[in-house]
Amino acid sequence: MYEDVLNLFIRRRSIRSYLDKPVEEEKIDTILEAAFAAPSACNNQPWEMVVVTEKSIMDEIRAEFGFANYNAPCAVVVCANTHLCRNVDEMYIFDCSAAMQNILLCATALDLGSLWVGVYGDQNKRKISRIVGLPEYVVPCGIAYVGYANEEKGPRKQFNEKRVYYQVYDINRKHKARPKNMKQLC
Repeated sequence: MYEDVLNLFIRRRSIRSYLDKPVEEEKIDTILEAAFAAPSACNNQPWEMVVVTEKSIMDEIRAEFGFANYNAPCAVVVCANTHLCRNVDEMYIFDCSAAMQNILLCATALDLGSLWVGVYGDQNKRKISRIVGLPEYVVPCGIAYVGYANEEKGPRKQFNEKRVYYQVYDINRKHKARPKNMKQLC
């Protein structure tokens, strides 16, 4: 059983090319159910989701977010309703990140491709808020692209024992902070 669960995690990959095929409503509902099953601090469950399948809105998202100009037929905008938050220091970011991870894993389990599109900075938050009509008290935390993959990526194991410490952190351990084959993103 645990091998199946681990395999799901390892099979999950970021997909950037999608077939021109809509995602069935039942699969979207299953993905949303998985998102709402995520853990949250103090069981706040501050998340709200905006599901976008209309081509014109998807085109607008792609146009505004050049770094996310991929042809996914569906997007789930994961948001935090700050009126639902009872904790401080923007804890909703962690809560919504857990919901996002559930979306990505559920999509993989349903044989769909997915991609986590970060919504960083006030300008990008304003852009997606305008596109999907969010009120000021609802904060966009990320966008999950979902669709049928038009590319194949094999499972990837990234476990790195050099980044695991037991009991206390060893400041004297020498290791590279980033694998050599990883592209620099910044």
